[in-house]
Parts: sequence; C-alpha cells; structure tokens
Amino acid sequence: MSKLILLLILSSQILMASVKDSLLSVINRGSIKEQATVCIKLEQQYRNNQPDSALYYITKAYQICKNNQLDTLLESTYSGLAISYKLQGKYDTTLYFFKKSLKLAVQLKDSIGLSSSYNNLGVFYDDIGERAKALDYFIKSLEISQKRNDKAEIALSFNNIGLIHYKNKNYKQAEKYYRMSLSIKEELGDVNGSALLYNNLGILFYFEDKPQECINYFKKAAKIWKETGNVRQTAMVLSNIGELYYEIGIYQTAMNYFLESLQIYKKLGDVNNELYELNMLGQVYHEWGNDKKAISYYQQAYKKALQVKARDVVVDICQNLSKIYQSQNKYQLSNKYLSLYTEYKDSILSIEKDKTMQELNTKYETQKKEQEIEILSNKDKLSQAEINKQKILNTSLIIGVFLILIVIVLFIRQNRIRKRSNDLLRKKNKEILLQKEQISTTNRELNQQNEEILAQRDEIEAQRDMVNIQKEEIELIHEHVSKSIDYAERIQNATLPSKEILNQHFSDSFVFFKPRDIVSGDFYWWAHVENQTIVTAVDSTGHGVPGAFMSMLGMSFLKEIIIKEYITHPGVILRKLRKEIITTLKQKGEIGEQKDGMDMALISFNHTSNVLQYAGANNPLYIISDNEIKGFSSTEGLIHNDNKKLYEIKPNKMPIAIYDKMDKFTTHEIQLNKGDQLYMFSDGFADQFGGPKGKKFKYKAFKNLLLENANLSMNKQQEILNNTLRNWMLNGKSVEEQVDDLVVIGLKI
Repeated sequence: MSKLILLLILSSQILMASVKDSLLSVINRGSIKEQATVCIKLEQQYRNNQPDSALYYITKAYQICKNNQLDTLLESTYSGLAISYKLQGKYDTTLYFFKKSLKLAVQLKDSIGLSSSYNNLGVFYDDIGERAKALDYFIKSLEISQKRNDKAEIALSFNNIGLIHYKNKNYKQAEKYYRMSLSIKEELGDVNGSALLYNNLGILFYFEDKPQECINYFKKAAKIWKETGNVRQTAMVLSNIGELYYEIGIYQTAMNYFLESLQIYKKLGDVNNELYELNMLGQVYHEWGNDKKAISYYQQAYKKALQVKARDVVVDICQNLSKIYQSQNKYQLSNKYLSLYTEYKDSILSIEKDKTMQELNTKYETQKKEQEIEILSNKDKLSQAEINKQKILNTSLIIGVFLILIVIVLFIRQNRIRKRSNDLLRKKNKEILLQKEQISTTNRELNQQNEEILAQRDEIEAQRDMVNIQKEEIELIHEHVSKSIDYAERIQNATLPSKEILNQHFSDSFVFFKPRDIVSGDFYWWAHVENQTIVTAVDSTGHGVPGAFMSMLGMSFLKEIIIKEYITHPGVILRKLRKEIITTLKQKGEIGEQKDGMDMALISFNHTSNVLQYAGANNPLYIISDNEIKGFSSTEGLIHNDNKKLYEIKPNKMPIAIYDKMDKFTTHEIQLNKGDQLYMFSDGFADQFGGPKGKKFKYKAFKNLLLENANLSMNKQQEILNNTLRNWMLNGKSVEEQVDDLVVIGLKI
C-alpha cells in the first residue's frame, strides 16, 4: 500500500486547552508563569494547522522562561520548539532542541520529562531512518515509565516499540507489543488510543497477508472514530480500507471507501489528503478499465494541486496522465504531460536545495538568538557579583598588609643567619677548590672522550626517532587512505543495481564482478522500462579511485537518460552518454589531452517480441544459441561445438569519449529464442596474465570456455569462470597480480 498511516505519537507534558480565545486573553494580564504556560498551550493548539503561529508562541514562551529562570517550563519550551521545527522538516534544529530538553530533564531529575524526552528522540530517529537508535530511546522511556507505573506512558512506549519491529519486518514482535499496548488502552478506557492500535494491527495483518483480519481491525478503528466524532481519523482509516480493497482487486468497494473519505476531507478543507483521494480514484478507475473516469479524477487533482502548489502531487498525476494517453495512442497529450512531469520534478529538486540552505540559516539564527538572550539574562547576576567581589577585595587587602609585615620581620632574621653561614662556606670552598684543580687535570681527557661518545649516541638516537616519526606518519596516512577507499567501496556498491530485476525478467543470470583494487572502474547497470530491460557492462578508463569516479559518472548519466528521459534505443543511449561524458570532462580533442572515457556493450530486450537491440563501443556481444540467427554471417565471429554456436556481434570501433571518429553507434536488431544466452564483458578476463608462460588468457580461449559450459546453469558458469581465472593466475612459480578490473554478465532468455 502506498499510504497506510502508522501512528507514532510525540508525548506532551502540558494538557491542551480547549478554547484558543480564553488562552489568548491570559497572555497580557496573567503572571509571568501563567503567560509562559499559555504560550506553550497555544503552540500545541496551533501546531498542526498554523505552524507559523505555533513557532511564534513557543519562541515567546522560551524567552519568558529564560529571562525568569522558569526551568521546569523551559524544558517544555525546548520540546515545543523541537516539534515545531520537526513539522517544518528542519531536522538539525529539531535534534538540537530535543537534546537541550533531555539535558535539562537530567539536571532537574525530572523523571516525567526524561521519559518524554527519550520518547521524542525515539520518534525523531525513527523519522530519519535510524531505527536502532529509535528503539534504544523507546526502551529507555519504557523503563522509566515502568518504574513510575505510568500506564499511559507504558502503553505509548509499547506502541512505538511495536512500530520499530514492524518497520524492521519483525511482525511477530510487532504484534506482541501492539497487543500489550492495546490491553492497557482498553483497561484505561482510552477509546481513541484503542482505535489507533486497531489501525496499526490492521496494517500489520496486511503485510502478513491476512486481508480479512486487516479489514476487521480497520473497521473497528473506523467505528470508534465515527462514534467519538473524530472525523479526520475516520477519513484516514476509510482510505486505508479503500487501499486494501484496491490492492486485492475489488474496485467497486475500494471506490466507495475512497469517495466517503474524499467527502470528509473536503469538509475539513484538508487539501493534501483530498488530492490523495482524487489520485487514488483515478488509479481505481484506470485499473477498472474506465479511462474516461480516471482522466476526470486526475484532471480534478491536477487543477487543485496547481492551485495549492503541491508540486510532488503534480509530478505523480502528470506521470499517470502521460501513461493513460500513451495507452490510447494520444501521443501529443502523452508528450505534453511527460514534459510537465519532467519540469515539475526538476523544480522540486531545486526547492529541496533551497530548503536545506534555509534550514541551516534558521539553525544559525536560533543559536544566535539564544546567545543574545543568555547575555541579557546574566546582566543582573554580573552586577551583584561585582559588589561581592569588591567586599572580598577589601577584606583581602587588610589581611595581605598584615601578612607582608610578618614576612618582612622573618626576612631580616633569616638574612642574618644566611650571612654567618656564607662566611663558613667560603672557607670550605677554598679548600675544595685546591683539591678540585688536582682532580680536574686527570679527568679532562676522560671527559673529552666521553663527550665524543655521547655526541655519536645522540646522533644515532636522533636518526632513530626521525625514522619512527616517518613510519608513524606513513601508517597514519595509510590508515586514512584505507578508510576513505573502504567508504568509497560502500558508496559504489550501494549505487550498483539489485540483481532482483534480472531475476524477475530473465530465466537465469549471473554477474561476475571482480575489481582489481577495492573500488572499480568497470561496472554493471540495468533498468526495466515498460516491457523492455536495458543491461550494460562497462569498462571505464583506469581502475581504483579514478576509475570509480568514472563509473559513478556513468551510472548517473545512464539513470538520467534511460529512466528520466525514457530512452530505450541502444544507439541513442550511447550517443547521448558520449555527449554527456565529453561535456562533463571538458574534452576538446587537443593534443596531449587525457583520453578518459568508457568501452561498453549495451542491450535492450523486448520481453513481448523477444527482439534484442544491441549497440557497442569497442566491446562486442556474444550470443550462444542452438538455432541459426537470421541475418548473421556464419563466416565471421562464429565458433561452435556439437550442440551450440557462439555468435559475436561486432561493436563500433570508437569509445564513449571524444575521438577521431564520432559517427552514430550502430544498433543491431536480433530475433532471439527461448534458451538463448547472452554475454557482455570488459577486457579484464581476456587480458589477465597467467598460465605456464605468463601470457594473456585472450578472447579465443574466453569464447571456448563460455561455449564448453553453456549447457550448465548460470551460477555454475560463474563458478567455473572464477575457478578458471584463479588457476590461470597460479602460473606454477608465483601468483600473478590481477591487471585490471573485471566484469562478465550472463543472461538466459
């Protein structure tokens, strides 16, 4: 489901007043403490509907508490500020104030505030995807609540712990904590809290593939919220039920629930959820086969989304409309909405960058204002401190004068004793000097020799210390470089595509990927667009870190061209990729210019017609088949055994980079049959040195190896490639180093 609503609750320490006007009347005539309390309550009233007003009142409460040292209320203002900024998506500022609240709760030994702070931090870390931290904070909150036997807080913690287990797909544990929370809610008579748990259990049963139990719990939640007049939550759970029926293909029932939810959101003036329901109704009618109705609902959502500037909704709707018009062969309208989809998506990316900069500026301003308030509140303290300091100085001055007089008397007495002692010492020194002159003559030569030995020792020790310092510096540099490269490896692995796409669309496959260093210039990439799967094996210039940079560029451009621009023609893809590489690397074709670029084989396979399109930049495509391939010359690039033939489809002899020849890339179209096998690769395997004579493996041996083992499964073929390469590098005397990155992709139709 795309919009099942999980209810993770921020706890609050101050009860919300029911009437805003009565609160506003207290601000200007109440005591200082009452004014701060009312501002906190107003923030809670305005939080969800008027976030700017909420931030104004909680900031005012913060200033009152700081200036008047109202520490117990200050703790609540920190939490209120954090929640206000969280609702605006300003997470750095949110975390700053949540931690301030936690620190103050610890200082005040406030167990209620401490439990609340731990719970709020758990919600925050769950929102940003750090579930291990979130679970740790929820457990801490639970332990404090259990010591106080605060059942409401215990139930809240059980619910939140259950949600973390749910998100980690540990459904049994999630159900256990939900039911413990529900038991307490029912014991306390908290019907709204029980409804929240029914909703969460319904979602859980959906993911456990128990649709009937899911619907039953959703209906329990809906019944409670209808009876208690909680129309917003009623609309939410009705939408959930509608989505469930939509997922299982009961479109008429799904439509009824979506329409009921839509009417509630319209009455509430909740435009965001109204847009969602309109979009879902469009999807239901499209799946139901009524494109006319689907377009009608999409158009309603599109116009309203433009009015409220909901760009993310506009993006989804434009994409849906483009697909419907394309299915109706109305290509002009389809292209119109596809262009609007691209335009608004780019606009959203730009806005997100601006929001990030604005958040950083807000954080700076918040910290700056807090420092100013701190300075003002400390002025009175400084004045009183100056008076106390003056009193201490006067007292110290009197005591100091008395001590100085004592010191002077003692000094005079000690001086007389020292004078008598010096006279005796002078007599003794004369006798010692006579003896010393006799001894010094004997020791002079020994001292000279000793000094030479010490000088040599010092020089050796200095050289040793220098070597040790250089060794430590090298080890430190090596450690930093290793950590950086390890991190780069994690980034590169994260950007490579999941093999799940190949498993879904081909009967069998393997990817043999072996970087020479930790990170690789060779890479593989694929995507599925409509009924076509695009797959490529790429050999970037260089290896290690420079090669990895090229691979990241390549993956980024391929994603842009294929997924965003919706291009599936191999020749066009290679031509656009070449243009992007030349532009990005500022290649001009001048003499002495670095020749960075890529060699690659790229296919686009149509799963409906079994037609393969291939284009290559210096890298060929191998096809192993039991059948004759139409239009392919049997005298070129063909080897065979008794059962199968290996065909080599030649590439264009030019790279993805600036080159002497900049022709269009040739796209070959080949009709394939079930059981045909495809191989794409870099030059790493064929160029590897090894064997008894330390020579290259070469492409002829590589072809024969593939053909000999083509009757085996793809996993077994990958294992044979790996073992063959390892044995080839063991040349009988020593192990040959891997000379280049290596990638081989095998696919079976």
